[in-house]
Amino acid sequence: MQILAFTPSPEIIKLELSPENEDVVSVANLSRKSLQYEFKPDIGLIREFLGKATGKLPAQFHYHCWIFQDQVPSFVHYEGPLQLMGPILRIGLVSPRLASMPEDKKNSFT
Repeated sequence: MQILAFTPSPEIIKLELSPENEDVVSVANLSRKSLQYEFKPDIGLIREFLGKATGKLPAQFHYHCWIFQDQVPSFVHYEGPLQLMGPILRIGLVSPRLASMPEDKKNSFT
């Protein structure tokens, strides 16, 4: 997958998606499975090293998203910054909701 990043000039960056965990999601009285993905921008080893060394990139440079594992995949929850070095935000739906909220797990974004 690729994204368009608005660095000083627009740039296409490869985004690595890796499945992490399977979680249970509650929809009314039903339980359904969702898959947690880790999104990691691939900006190159040299840029990543220099960015972390100069403090322009966080030590843990990745984001998390939960997607339903149905015939039609759909969004459940997102956890991460909306901008580089921004605060960690949680974006979720009123329903469905994750059975165990992400705050139960250690947050490695800071």
